[in-house]
Amino acid sequence: MTRAPCTRVAGRMMRMLASVALAGCGHGLPPLPRSDAPPPVTLNFAHLRHLTRDLTVAGHSVRVVALYANAPSYVPTGSPRRDGFEGIASVDDAARAAVLYLRDYETTGDTLVRHEALGLLAFVAAMEQGDGEFLNFVDTAGRENRTAVSSRKSMSFWAARGLWAFGEAEQVLGAGLPSALRGARDRAVTRMARDIDAGRLIGGSATATSEALLGLLAFERAAPDPARAALALRTARLLVALAHGDATHAPWGAHLDTPASAWHAWGARTVAALAEAGVVLAHPELIAAARVEADGLWSRFLLAAPVPASVAPDGAAEWYPQIAYGVGSIAEGLVALADATGERRYAVEGGLVAAWLLGANPAGIAMYDAHTGRTFDGVDGPAPLRLNRNAGAESTVESLLALQAVSRNADAVEYLRYRPAGATSPSLASVPAARTYTGPGGRLELRMRGGRLELTESHGPAGPITLTYWPAANPSEVRLATLLTEHWNREHPDVQVR
Repeated sequence: MTRAPCTRVAGRMMRMLASVALAGCGHGLPPLPRSDAPPPVTLNFAHLRHLTRDLTVAGHSVRVVALYANAPSYVPTGSPRRDGFEGIASVDDAARAAVLYLRDYETTGDTLVRHEALGLLAFVAAMEQGDGEFLNFVDTAGRENRTAVSSRKSMSFWAARGLWAFGEAEQVLGAGLPSALRGARDRAVTRMARDIDAGRLIGGSATATSEALLGLLAFERAAPDPARAALALRTARLLVALAHGDATHAPWGAHLDTPASAWHAWGARTVAALAEAGVVLAHPELIAAARVEADGLWSRFLLAAPVPASVAPDGAAEWYPQIAYGVGSIAEGLVALADATGERRYAVEGGLVAAWLLGANPAGIAMYDAHTGRTFDGVDGPAPLRLNRNAGAESTVESLLALQAVSRNADAVEYLRYRPAGATSPSLASVPAARTYTGPGGRLELRMRGGRLELTESHGPAGPITLTYWPAANPSEVRLATLLTEHWNREHPDVQVR
């Protein structure tokens, strides 16, 4: 299934084709209204559907997402020996895929998308063990893995993501949410509260706690409740306390699980969760706390050019592997911060980060393929630089979640096809004071001033993109192509067709 959330460009093309057809009939070529709409971002769910299958788990008919799909065949498969043969599918992936589908359904009303979301939510609910804790993996026969460390019954990453999906479902489906899901959700909230009230992070992780908080906030949006709002506020304040350093001292506002832990890009949703909490709970200090990591650490990423995989408390960066699970959560966080603050610069930064998915990465290759819906599993390096062309569930879902968030913000979409100029920085401690990005619309300069990035935009100097179109070699089609390209080139000086 292919979607184009930004439909204005498609509409303009259809009007143009109709106008050209009228011109060929002697009606003349009426001028089209000028639009500065960014190019569309196409969300293609075909590969995600390819990975999805029906299973029976704990007596329930459910939908699951296969963990891996290795190039070149991309046959859905389970975890390999290196991971202990955990299973064919996990709550981790199903819950995030459900969030993706729910957000799409909220926008499109597509009943097939709703069906996919409900099937995945049924799997998540089937893995809840009656006390708010969850198992994670199942095998091809639908049997739960109760022994693997990454699957044991607990309130950990997979439980947090299950809660996130349940909260989104309440927000999107409301009264249409099945009662079985409500029971599992309520038990998960109660179990989460035990850890939060004891001052413990979910799964010992800022990542898991942030994702659980996102679910709690979505639930609160849909059905405000003082007790739930108070729990969300306590959770957010646990996250606020994890920030270390500041704009000039490592690790530059990063939220760390412990003072000795490294910050990981993978699932870095603390900024998104705090920004959302500030809005939903009407606590602006939480939005200010979200800015700390974005203005400190993440600004350095944009000046250095790549997003690292991890950052140590002393600021030392590990640059590889680079994966969608890391890049996507940062892009989402910046867009969430733009929504919370109304500041356009965060949306622009989100677009620049998400550009990694479309080719602004060390391999120079689009990781996300809009034609198939696949996202490659990552880039490793630096010597030699290796592109992992496998396309598993996590990469696919996280890429689509990021592009979904970016596609809903015109400022973010505008910079999705920009690329950093100049040499990358080998160290976060010595990033350049400014960085130029170039793209279809011109140039963008980022410069650090007063502990925040300032943006200077220049439209046009980068020169136009030129596309070559080969029509059929018959007079009528050549005339039609000539009319179409002449009109397009008048209206789009930055994208020229010959």
